[in-house]
Amino acid sequence: MSIDPADAAAKALIAYWQREEMDAPQRLLCSRLEKTLDADTRATLSDAARADAEGSVPRVAEALRDAAAADWMAGNILRAFPPASAGVQVHVVGNGNQTTVAGRDVIIGGGHRARDADAPPPDNILVAGADPRDLVALRVGQEAREISEAIQLGRLRDRWAVHLWLSVRLPDLTRGLLEQTPRILHFSGHGNEDEGLFLEDEGGYARPMSGERLRGLFRRLPFKVECVVLNSCYSEPQACAIAQHVPYVIGTAGELPDESAIKFSRGFYQALAAGCSVPQAYEMGCVHWEDAEMAEYPLPRLISRDHPCATP
Repeated sequence: MSIDPADAAAKALIAYWQREEMDAPQRLLCSRLEKTLDADTRATLSDAARADAEGSVPRVAEALRDAAAADWMAGNILRAFPPASAGVQVHVVGNGNQTTVAGRDVIIGGGHRARDADAPPPDNILVAGADPRDLVALRVGQEAREISEAIQLGRLRDRWAVHLWLSVRLPDLTRGLLEQTPRILHFSGHGNEDEGLFLEDEGGYARPMSGERLRGLFRRLPFKVECVVLNSCYSEPQACAIAQHVPYVIGTAGELPDESAIKFSRGFYQALAAGCSVPQAYEMGCVHWEDAEMAEYPLPRLISRDHPCATP
């Protein structure tokens, strides 16, 4: 039996509006899908969905077709929500040989070869994404795919395991750090000059995370993270705060366009998967950034003992 992507996506979106239980990847997909609708349509359909879920499926599906979201839905929603279900049970998210899903945790394994039983366990990369529903939509999912592919295609891919946690709240971030003990934390999301980085709250709305709070988090961790990549706008102050407790931190002094952020990530993780050090990988990330032709925006900055912040 063929499945209409718009119908499946409508059921998932209604479940999201009705606050049914979902894990983080599903909530992120529905949040992104919701943003494809204009404000008036979104308000009308969400009110109808709360009153009569099944009766609203055709109307929501039609609105999604009008929003020209069919390709996006077919490639994402149908992989995240089994068509036979009510739209709230994970089937598979992500790609790669060893992709698994457990709660909010999507683990994207390393390479295509079987791992040597005597080889040391891989180092973890925790990719934490936040795309609050009340802010401009970002291409967080594409950035995560670029990171995964860069590692998977690398010569030394078996040295790394990428763990993707989406729509992160503060409890998700701390749990991800404590459970995965990553060598590298990569944050993909929003930031601004006044409030710092933005995680999500229980409703999927923006929750600020200041540099002082981040410094306290990394000061209290029972292990050391080698590198933190803050792929968000105006993240240099937070990077400086974190750098007191992390050997390498990458942040940006100004705006960070989606295209440049994604290209920087591609270059950085390609270099890591080829055996480069963090400073060498940073330089390769900058090469890819410059390829994005965004000269009016400041390059990300590597903060370390050799390249400290201008002010403590």
